[in-house]
Amino acid sequence: MESLTWFLTFALLASWIAVGVGIFRTPPRIPTGWKGAGRRLLWGTIWAGALLGGLWGPSLWSTVSTDHADRSGDLETGAVTTTVIRTPAAVQVSTLTRDAEGGVLVRESRLTLQLPLGLLLFFGVLHLVRRREGEPGSGGDGPVVDGDAGARRTATALLAIILLAGCGDSYLDAHGPRAEREIREVRWDTLVHLEIEVADTLLFSADDVATSDAGLWVLDRIGYRVAHLDWTGEVQWYAGGRGAGPGEFMNPRSLDLDREDRVWVVDIGTHRITGFNDSGSRMDEINLQEMEGALHDFRVTPDADRFHGMLLRDGLHPVEVRRDGRVREGRPIRIADTEGEPLRGISLQGAVAGNPDDDRWAYAFTMGDGLFRMRGLDLEGGRILPPEEVPFPRMIEERSESGNTRTTIQRLTEPNFSASAITIADGRILLPFLGESPHAGRVVEVFDLETGDYLESVTLPRPGTLAVHGDRWVLAWNTPTPGLMVLRER
Repeated sequence: MESLTWFLTFALLASWIAVGVGIFRTPPRIPTGWKGAGRRLLWGTIWAGALLGGLWGPSLWSTVSTDHADRSGDLETGAVTTTVIRTPAAVQVSTLTRDAEGGVLVRESRLTLQLPLGLLLFFGVLHLVRRREGEPGSGGDGPVVDGDAGARRTATALLAIILLAGCGDSYLDAHGPRAEREIREVRWDTLVHLEIEVADTLLFSADDVATSDAGLWVLDRIGYRVAHLDWTGEVQWYAGGRGAGPGEFMNPRSLDLDREDRVWVVDIGTHRITGFNDSGSRMDEINLQEMEGALHDFRVTPDADRFHGMLLRDGLHPVEVRRDGRVREGRPIRIADTEGEPLRGISLQGAVAGNPDDDRWAYAFTMGDGLFRMRGLDLEGGRILPPEEVPFPRMIEERSESGNTRTTIQRLTEPNFSASAITIADGRILLPFLGESPHAGRVVEVFDLETGDYLESVTLPRPGTLAVHGDRWVLAWNTPTPGLMVLRER
């Protein structure tokens, strides 16, 4: 399909050039009464404008490829560089992103086949004019083409498209007023404490963690693998490895468990979700190539028949992926900052957690203010405001154009970090929070999953990624070296 897209592009360009040569040699005899030079100039201008009009049109098909570049390079943290190459039939958009979390570099290329309405309309009108006036050089004047009715129809269609595009552009209201933080002091018993030395290969990093009765599953991004440990801290197995082959990873971002203790990992390097059974053997892979964007975080439903997450575009787009690879998107969620400016792109970056008992899940901003609850693709309630306000970073754009290539560089202002992770357990949403308080990174905001109401805040011994199973709280961290801690409230 990609080859066909580019073939159609070059075929249209060749046809446009051939038509231009014909207009230069024998211009249409409309409008009547004009001299040949005047008609040649008029139709030559229309011919050039038709190509410009053909650069835009409705999309018919698109494909996305994503790969993980190395961590080197001169692109600064929190920057997005977008390059658009627009031709008749084909539009290629290349995006280079370094997110604010660890400066990981991601390349995404989208190729879209579009219908070049302006160019096709020009070809059609010119064909009718040539037919009505007879063969060139016959001496007949031919009738004048009246385009008023067509122009009115076109204007009406464009107006309808603009009105439809503007629908649903409302912004998400807050769930309620911001609560005052109430910290409950907790004394913790440490059940397991692992501090992993640099030279130790037990874990190269501890980036995400999930729990069940059978123990812990830890995502090791640097090691390109998943480690399964029991509740004593003993490793049971590893799964994964570096590469693009079956069961391998190029840029694993997060993991989640279903009720059968099957672990699922989303990888934006290979653009797929990979599942491993309870013994660490690969059992399934879901290709995400048709998805319009990269899935950085996700949750799996208890039966592992669906996966949910957010795509970051001109707002938040809830997305559902089924085991057979089919993708559905929900209604876009528009977020505005305190000054009413719309937020988009990586300024809306966040973390996802799912309820282990049903299809409810939650999304929390990692560089802004708030979280919200979802059920499948549907939003439940408004944006929940944590006790501490964290302003969203602003996006600064720099644009440059050269010929038909347009380059846009988007940079974030100084990021303000809020949620470091999110988890759901026992009907509660638990949000490890950064912010700027004396407890930054150690405080956990607790909300009711059913109502979204703020309940309390508790403090942990240290910052880290959090998972909760029953009365056991698991912390994972990477600074200064990887580590794990299993806690129980005394």
